[in-house]
Amino acid sequence: MATTNVTQEIPKSGWRAYFDMIADQYAGWATTIELLSPELGDQPRVNGLPLQGISYEYKGGSQACDILVEVGELHAPFETHLIHRPRIVRVVTTQPGAETDIEFESEEGYITLVRLRPRPALPDNRERREQR
Repeated sequence: MATTNVTQEIPKSGWRAYFDMIADQYAGWATTIELLSPELGDQPRVNGLPLQGISYEYKGGSQACDILVEVGELHAPFETHLIHRPRIVRVVTTQPGAETDIEFESEEGYITLVRLRPRPALPDNRERREQR
């Protein structure tokens, strides 16, 4: 069965609500972040750390109008990836409920690609004992 990937642009007025939904639905999912630059090529930034949240700083402070993607383990310092002055947010759900890609385009023309995938589950203790 073939799947069709549909790209959806999220209007700026809906960014905060969309990112709140992403934080609720995808918290803890494996996150890959890549910066795509015409001058520098593909620059990997994060590979597989759990998502903690995405926020849009729409007013005040030094990150006004920026998007922050936080990843990392709960009991360790988070890594924060800053998307400076984004102008477009696009979403591609490659497998509903299983994979989502979010593309951010900045005013400078840089593309940041955030890929969200479920983390593999560890077998429970009973399964590990039975395997021995």
